[in-house]
Amino acid sequence: MNLDRFTTLAQESLAAAQSFATSEGHPELSPLHLLVSMLTPSAAGQPVATASLIAKAGVDPARLRQVAEAELRRFPKVTGTVP
Repeated sequence: MNLDRFTTLAQESLAAAQSFATSEGHPELSPLHLLVSMLTPSAAGQPVATASLIAKAGVDPARLRQVAEAELRRFPKVTGTVP
């Protein structure tokens, strides 16, 4: 997959998802990581476009994020250090 062909927003979303997966100790990146990262407001407090689209579809974005995070808590975790 050539990430250079993705839009800047898509690249940032994937990077945020990867960072989130790593911080949670998950050994692989899943669509749930991407969903949570796309529903998380930015550090600058910018609203999330994904959340507004999901809300227009009749789904509560905050509840969707809670469910996705709950599922991610069930994922296996890797601990330890890399030599």
